[in-house]
Amino acid sequence: MIYKITFEIMQGAVFFHPFCVVEAQDIEHAKDRAMQVINSHPNNVKIKKEIVDVQEVSKEEYPSYIRINEVMPWQPEKEIKENE
Repeated sequence: MIYKITFEIMQGAVFFHPFCVVEAQDIEHAKDRAMQVINSHPNNVKIKKEIVDVQEVSKEEYPSYIRINEVMPWQPEKEIKENE
């Protein structure tokens, strides 16, 4: 399934709502994958962020999505252990 994950990032008095589109097994896996994507840039690791929306979307609507077998530079420990 393909999911669009929207984050809320607050910097000062300004709110940003970036999103990413990932392929995942279920909603929880999609949230983990989206966090990997946003944290793949070192500057994003320490910023305060929160997932505010998860939507199931179609490949036609978002043809450029992070596929389930793509590995991001950062992975949660539990996923690294599952892949070994």
